[in-house]
Amino acid sequence: MKKTEIAYLAGLIDGEACVSLEKKSKRHNGLRPVIEIAMTCEKTIKYIHSITKRGTVRPKKVSRKHYKPVWRWSVRYNDARFIASMVLPFLITKKFEATNLISHVPLKSGRHRKQIAN
Repeated sequence: MKKTEIAYLAGLIDGEACVSLEKKSKRHNGLRPVIEIAMTCEKTIKYIHSITKRGTVRPKKVSRKHYKPVWRWSVRYNDARFIASMVLPFLITKKFEATNLISHVPLKSGRHRKQIAN
């Protein structure tokens, strides 16, 4: 990714994202790192996905019929850790959350570990 794209993504994360360590299911102990951006502009969400080449894009259920459709890009586990470490120098508002996400999440094995090495 270009530096300008990383800075743009950091701005979106600062303003629109949820950066968190969320609980896994009741059957599994521990936390999983998540970065999620939700907005009504599908074009922006798809752009984020195209520049990061990570995560998933899905429509989010709206609570009322008259609400606009909402689109969600989310990354989990090591993809979230990778994105957080990439945008960290540009973050202001979510810097603490991103630092926490990076420092408290152990690496998973398998394909995710290879992505971090890139």
